Amino acid sequence: MEVDILKRCFGKCKTSDIFSVLKKWSFLSSADISHLESAETIKGPKRNLVGLIADICSRRDNFNIESVGELDLICVQMNPSKCIWSCYQLEESNDEDEAFDPVQLKQKLGKHLRLCFDPKSSVSTVLHNGAVWMKLYIPQQRNQKYQAPRSVYLIHYLHTPLILMTGLKASIKEFLFQALLNCFNCKKLLEMKLTGRQVDSLKELALNRWCQGDFSKFRYEQVQRRPLSEILPRKRKVDESEEELDPNITCENEGMKKRRKEMLDKVFGTNTQPVLEKLDFKVRVRYKDAKNFGIADPDVPFTCEVKFEGPSVIEGIRNLGRCGMAKLPLPPHLTRITSLAKNHFVLTDKGELDSKHKSK
Repeated sequence: MEVDILKRCFGKCKTSDIFSVLKKWSFLSSADISHLESAETIKGPKRNLVGLIADICSRRDNFNIESVGELDLICVQMNPSKCIWSCYQLEESNDEDEAFDPVQLKQKLGKHLRLCFDPKSSVSTVLHNGAVWMKLYIPQQRNQKYQAPRSVYLIHYLHTPLILMTGLKASIKEFLFQALLNCFNCKKLLEMKLTGRQVDSLKELALNRWCQGDFSKFRYEQVQRRPLSEILPRKRKVDESEEELDPNITCENEGMKKRRKEMLDKVFGTNTQPVLEKLDFKVRVRYKDAKNFGIADPDVPFTCEVKFEGPSVIEGIRNLGRCGMAKLPLPPHLTRITSLAKNHFVLTDKGELDSKHKSK
């Protein structure tokens, strides 16, 4: 099984990235890596090189499901956008410091998983950029082959209640959540209704909301005014409409364009927005036409679902307003996304978020 996982991991990598992954993994010695780099197999197909790596690793006594799981985590770290991540919040923690030790975290979580699931369940951990990356492998009983869908990836940011998690099967969700609660000594694990592929953007949205509450929207507006910050602000790319044009060309709507830009800068700020690939609005409102014309029963809610999808939907909504394709000012449920740190909403008759989906 370990060899199958190793081949699967390197199968996702480019040939040019294999040796950098091996060095990050730190499982093979520098002499082994030098031997592989000088081997004739690197000139042939990638499968020959991967086969040679598998042969060397399989001779090691410590080559097991957990060590190869660390290799898988390194590959996920290199391309986290290949997964869809969901944000969860730990609540009512009884002992925060204990969860911050990666070694204890691995041992404790592995113990709980083996109690709830198959004894062959494993936990692999890697510390990366101030977060503990974990791979939980929960095999199905009486199945000796590797089952990729039974793997769950988690990211826990130290000293925060934030956990990012990939999708998991419904059959193991309840027991896995209970194992996580026991491991972190918490009473609740709340789903934040925030999903996406860009890990950094999800973390930024969630942590910014908790740190600054309703004031968080002003953080995106004033981020350029932090003179003592070591991190340079993210500059927006110059739009085509903002580029220098022929001086002989006169724009007839210059005043309107300027007003639109000022209105958008006021609610979105002047910097690049966090990347979300999807916004989902479930609308539950009553038909409000006074005449009605018999179209619908005014007492029965009208329901529909509206989705925005694209490389960066928040920037896309901003550009719709900038181009005049959306009426300004934009409604609050489109301008408060960064403050609410959510991209799944339910809009009720009063234009407010459903109580079950409201942000604290």
